Amino acid sequence: MSINIGVDQSLDELNLTNFNAIDHQVGPLRALLITDDRDPNKCQISMELGENAHATVRVMFTDSREAACEAVERLAAAVEPELPRETP
Repeated sequence: MSINIGVDQSLDELNLTNFNAIDHQVGPLRALLITDDRDPNKCQISMELGENAHATVRVMFTDSREAACEAVERLAAAVEPELPRETP
């Protein structure tokens, strides 16, 4: 499990080549649920924190992708209220 804050890179600027990304929502934040066919036991959610920032929550080493995605959704919902927001 990991939680990372990315500055100087918006959610739309993430390089998602070779990844599967679907639109998602975590609380009020626009997000992407991201999986990788090469690593079926990993799932991550990247959340938009502002025009130039995002946070990524990643869960890996689970029994299945479904378990990883369920865990990452719970974790993202728990940390969302504590994440910093970029101010205009």
